[in-house]
Amino acid sequence: GAAAARPKASHLTQAEIRQAEAAFALLEDDESGATVLDAVKHYIRNPPFVAPEKTFGDAFDDFLAAREAHLSEAQLDNYRIRGASFRDAVGAKTLLTEITDAEVSAWLEEKDVGKKTWNNYRGDLMAMFEWFAAPARKWIKENPVVVVERFGKRSLARAHRQRLEVQQCRELMAYLEESYPEWCAFFAIALFAGVRPDMRNGEMFELARCVGRDGIES
Repeated sequence: GAAAARPKASHLTQAEIRQAEAAFALLEDDESGATVLDAVKHYIRNPPFVAPEKTFGDAFDDFLAAREAHLSEAQLDNYRIRGASFRDAVGAKTLLTEITDAEVSAWLEEKDVGKKTWNNYRGDLMAMFEWFAAPARKWIKENPVVVVERFGKRSLARAHRQRLEVQQCRELMAYLEESYPEWCAFFAIALFAGVRPDMRNGEMFELARCVGRDGIES
């Protein structure tokens, strides 16, 4: 007590001295043996996370612009649709740091979709927030989607395949011949040759490219 009360020459202000005394007091119970200087050095090397005031709307637009050149049109469309839906649910002006896993779960529950579609929606939103949290940006410290439920493969019920019966195919082709003859070749190839009618990434897209390059006769 006498030592504590003894006057000491110092460049510190009275307020700074009180802060130093408080820091020593906090370290008294620390078993690591760290000094106040050690604590200060650790703080400087590992500063606390300070999130920028980035809204989901702005972050979402940045994500689409940055990823557009690296994704297929189909995947980019998925991000656009699902990201826009989530933006409408939480608000475009909502800060990224304010979005919680509860809001993500509520958005998914409102969709009223099956488990597989739930996983797909969750996966797309997960990828967006991972991009937001990447070291190059650090707009958020933690991804709120991580703790949102994801259904395992065993719990996913396999849906029954749907098929067109012969009579349905006959009626479809007759309707096309009468109303849309320009589509007959497309549907005939898709129905009878087993070619997937995906005009962005499937076999039909590749076939169209080859016809465009070599001509219809080839």
